[in-house]
Formats: sequence, structure tokens, C-alpha cells
Amino acid sequence: MRVQAAIKPKLHGVAASLDLLRPVDDGAAAAFQEREDARPARCRAVIDRLAAEGCLPPEWNPRAAAELLWSMTSLRTWEDLAHRVGWSDAEWTRRTTAALEAAFLAHEIRHPAPLPPSRTER
Repeated sequence: MRVQAAIKPKLHGVAASLDLLRPVDDGAAAAFQEREDARPARCRAVIDRLAAEGCLPPEWNPRAAAELLWSMTSLRTWEDLAHRVGWSDAEWTRRTTAALEAAFLAHEIRHPAPLPPSRTER
């Protein structure tokens, strides 16, 4: 999550531009699609490792868990929380990590840290 928080602000402008250009530019469409196709596979690899290590709770199947991880770590979700709501990158990292740990780590290995209130809760 720390890596994601570090790269999302740097990639935001490029990714948003590619997204806007893809309907009219084949190169932009190909670059955007390449990036989008790689993310689900990386998310599935993370979830598969959790499952192999016995950490994925039984209520989650790997496919659904990877889909949620993919969605929660998407540029659009980060953009909504960082730009529209006003979360800092540190808040996004802490809160997203805590939510994913709560969802995907078996109860006996969870160690959630308390979270400070978000800007909207203050």
C-alpha cells in the first residue's frame, strides 16, 4: 500500500490523460489497456499468496478477494478519496491497509492499528 500511495500521485496525470485519449488514440488506448490488464493479475498474485499461507478467511474465495483488492487500490478509488474527499496519501495508505487487512487476514493473525479520524470526521 505504501508503494501504491507513492506512485499514484505521480501516475495520476498520465493515467488520466490516457483514459481521456483512449477513445480517439490507439496508442493511448493500448497503453491504458496494458496497465489495466496488469493490475488484476498482480492483485490475484497477492491474494493467492495469502490463500497459500492460510491467511485468507474461508468466507473469501480468491477470485472475489482479488476483485475487491483490485477495486480498493484502483486509481479511481484513490482519486475519489484523495482528491474529492481530501484524504492525504498517508491516510489513504493507513485506511485502505486497515480495511484490506480486516477483510482478508484470518482473524487470529489480525493486528489492526487504531486510525486517526479522517478530515471529514474532524
